[in-house]
Amino acid sequence: MTSAVRDRVLTLFDESEADRPLTRTERFERFHRDNPEVYRLFLQFARQAKAAGRERIGARLIGERIRWQTTVETSDPDFKVNDHFWPFYARLAMREHADLEGLFETRDRS
Repeated sequence: MTSAVRDRVLTLFDESEADRPLTRTERFERFHRDNPEVYRLFLQFARQAKAAGRERIGARLIGERIRWQTTVETSDPDFKVNDHFWPFYARLAMREHADLEGLFETRDRS
């Protein structure tokens, strides 16, 4: 086997993670790490809804409230949150904060 052929075969089987698209979970984890303020707002608004007597609330509703906060009440025109991240925030909030357990309805991720 020539070195060129061997290098080509190795390349086929030794792809780095940088060469593949990120999964939805990986994209969320990166965004969450880089934007901790979003989670802080998510928790704040979830607790506000619970204090107002809401027993169940949609994560997307809180997401839109965060968008309002970051779009209208701040001056950051480039801030964006992927709609697919709200279920991740809901699961994280319920897992990490007992007072929010059961506040969000989630679907099976299988």
